[in-house]
Amino acid sequence: MDLPFDFKAILKRFYDGTGYAKIAADLNITLGELSVMLDEYRKRVAPLAKKWDDWRREQDTAVSEKSEDKTADAPIGEVVEFTEPGNEEKQYYVTDKEEKGTQIGKDELENFILGGYGPSYEDLPYDFTELLSRKRKGETWMEIAQSLKISSSKLSADWSEYIKRIKAVLDGENGAA
Repeated sequence: MDLPFDFKAILKRFYDGTGYAKIAADLNITLGELSVMLDEYRKRVAPLAKKWDDWRREQDTAVSEKSEDKTADAPIGEVVEFTEPGNEEKQYYVTDKEEKGTQIGKDELENFILGGYGPSYEDLPYDFTELLSRKRKGETWMEIAQSLKISSSKLSADWSEYIKRIKAVLDGENGAA
């Protein structure tokens, strides 16, 4: 069976909330035809996905081992970001003199900021509490940057610096000065 449509785009639309019936109507085919084609597409892609997932897991293990090494050699005060295998939540480490690699989860960090505890810095002119709140309400960082009339890379760099400073504050509160 020939697959005449871009199934990656079709599945993206579905995961973004468009129903299969709407997608089929947009493609001028029946829902049954779309279902048969999607089944065929999945049969063809599944073996490749399995191989990719096996490869990804091997890479995650290697990255996890490297992240442990990275915090040991990182300069004091450096933020090291990583994702543990099997856990897609980003973790952040700030290295310090006392305890290399104090771990604070993304949720703890963001809750601290959203709780109004995040200080402001003159050289970082954005209200990151407000920006993070907008992000959690569904805006993308790209949309937020556009609304501020700055590049997303500038916002990303400032956000990373802000996270680094907040981490240092949190580590100080935990007695790891």
